[in-house]
Amino acid sequence: MAAKGSADAVFTWNTGQAAGAQTLTAVVDRTGTLHEQRTDNNRAARQVMVQDGVVALSNPIFSPNSDGVKDTTEVFFNLAQPGPVTVTIADARGAVLRKLQGQAGQTGSLIWDGRDDRGAVVFDGSYQVAVASGSTPVGTVSVVVDCNQSQIQDVLVPTSSATRISSSGSPVSPICRPVCRPTRSAHA
Repeated sequence: MAAKGSADAVFTWNTGQAAGAQTLTAVVDRTGTLHEQRTDNNRAARQVMVQDGVVALSNPIFSPNSDGVKDTTEVFFNLAQPGPVTVTIADARGAVLRKLQGQAGQTGSLIWDGRDDRGAVVFDGSYQVAVASGSTPVGTVSVVVDCNQSQIQDVLVPTSSATRISSSGSPVSPICRPVCRPTRSAHA
């Protein structure tokens, strides 16, 4: 390769029993045999999803609390044949909270931001994510929304009637309240 040039590399990766998010790392000149001005650019890494079923999630547990860390989950699907995709998110009672629509295709993904169809962040808990192509069910996976960022010592039930004080200096209630949605609405 010429100086300041680039090239494509094609390789086969046997994922074996790997599933879910995996990090794929490429290293150039691992042994340092090439004379280079810089070597800090000889390594690249990318997180990829290894899908072990027809439906998979990038983050099976996520926290849509706008902190920039796992605020969404990507729903990956692999259809038997190309078609339009609907992802339905339902709570433990089976109530549908959100529907996402996707373009016709055989493989792809849609992102759920932890919000219901009205735009409100859902409560902490487990949700069923069902993927369908037209009227044909494709698969279902479970996802957990966990926005509660309390320290463990702040959510433990007190063992005496004394008022406990949190690490921030405020009184602690024995009830754990989610950060995302502090109160349950009347329709829930």
